[in-house]
Amino acid sequence: MEEEYFVGVDASFSRTGVALLKKSDNLSKVAVVVKSVSITAPIYEENKYQLEYTMEGADCLARQIIKQIKSWSKEYNIVMGVIEYPVLATRSGAYLGLIQQAMYMLYPWLNISFFGVPSNAIKSVSKYKSKAELVDWCQRHFQFDCETYRRGRWAINHDESSGIVLAYIGLQIRTGEYKKSKKVFYKIK
Repeated sequence: MEEEYFVGVDASFSRTGVALLKKSDNLSKVAVVVKSVSITAPIYEENKYQLEYTMEGADCLARQIIKQIKSWSKEYNIVMGVIEYPVLATRSGAYLGLIQQAMYMLYPWLNISFFGVPSNAIKSVSKYKSKAELVDWCQRHFQFDCETYRRGRWAINHDESSGIVLAYIGLQIRTGEYKKSKKVFYKIK
């Protein structure tokens, strides 16, 4: 049986964390982080939170995310993706929802099912209270097969750590361990 991989996306205009992981054979670690990257939306001279710039930025960001996942899927058997969805009634939710819409339009290009989980899912799984605690939690719970140190210091940031936890939630959905709120955003027919 071919090994299964899971992708997690913590979408944001400032820095999007995208991670790829697989189940670990190592009993002391729950999963193996295979790849982890940060993707940033284009920077505009004008206020990026004005509708015309936000729509263009969301589309560009979604295409970069999908392109990254598509390139990984050439090498790895990605069976599921998980993305955090925003509370649209919040200040940031209104513009983050545009990223979700742009992603939704591109999911068919990936040919993998995508689930959405609420913004509290990462905290629910990792029990972190600060961004530093989230990074620390990921360091302790996952095995890393990707580069983790650059210039002598830990290089996996909190956005990538969020992507890692979301990919792990995908693994838990697949195994039936994840019992909390989730939505099917795109299902393979």
